[in-house]
Amino acid sequence: MRAVLEIARFDPQTDAAPHWQRYELDVAEGTTVLEALMEVQDTQDGTLAFRRACRHGICGSCAVRIDGTARLACSVQVAEVLQQAAALAARRRGVSPAEVEVGSVPVRIEPLANMPVIKDLVTDTGAFWRKIRSVRPWLDPADPQRDPEREGERLQRPDEWARVAQTVLCLECGVCYSQCSALAASPEFVGPTALTKAHRYVVDSRDVDTHHRLYELSSEHGIWECARCYECTEHCPKHIDVRGAIAELGQLAYEEGLRADPGARHARAFVDSLKTTGRLEEARLPLRTKGLAWTLAHAGTALQLARAGKLPAVRPRPIERHDDLRHVIEQAEAEE
Repeated sequence: MRAVLEIARFDPQTDAAPHWQRYELDVAEGTTVLEALMEVQDTQDGTLAFRRACRHGICGSCAVRIDGTARLACSVQVAEVLQQAAALAARRRGVSPAEVEVGSVPVRIEPLANMPVIKDLVTDTGAFWRKIRSVRPWLDPADPQRDPEREGERLQRPDEWARVAQTVLCLECGVCYSQCSALAASPEFVGPTALTKAHRYVVDSRDVDTHHRLYELSSEHGIWECARCYECTEHCPKHIDVRGAIAELGQLAYEEGLRADPGARHARAFVDSLKTTGRLEEARLPLRTKGLAWTLAHAGTALQLARAGKLPAVRPRPIERHDDLRHVIEQAEAEE
């Protein structure tokens, strides 16, 4: 099978900006994108830089963006991405997929997003690892001297293990970090990878520092900065529900009384708005979320929104069967 790869190249010693370089090669059926990169490096261009290690989807080293989406190069076959590229080209051209030959459309490979590029497909992961370390990804067990019953091996029941069984699978590959829209807007955000690691220890029955962990995670650029775009969950190569883990951290923090962050206040205001009218009351959210001083400081923006009809001046009328919705919300809150 003939394949055309366009690879993002960047050498800080010679290039002012990244550029695309085209490579053509014949690949056998079952060839992965990583094997294609290795073929290019071995036979066409030995200067091509990328990371790899296990080649079996375990280490997470080979994560790159393939046609704009972060994936593990060792877990994606070239034939698959060639077919996807041809199908996308057909849609853009408004023609039948049969009219676009598979292999005629190049596959673009570039480094992960939200990280500085060192060279070609190799990124600087310094900030990525610092954020993971900031959530203290290790167990803080009870002190046997103060709690003699906890001396010896820390055993878990099956139901206790089930709470960590998914997030413990995290490879720390950076796929979710690359896809994260919140990080793109706010580089200080701790990110989905670190929050996934944090979840693994927050819910571990053997850890005794749950409240302090949640307190740290509820600070600025923590749990509540997540944009809820679900890109992390959609693209995780281990099929971890990353957004679900972040949501559970938020719920646990709220139950612990950690509600000072604007994100927590926004969530409460959102629910209260639904309970009141069944609609989102945009005019009240800033006051409930950010407070009076912030709201007054942005009064000019509010006026512009009001003129555009985006900020109703009066409370909206309740939706039909609003009592049913309020009952559902109250029942859910009672079950929590």
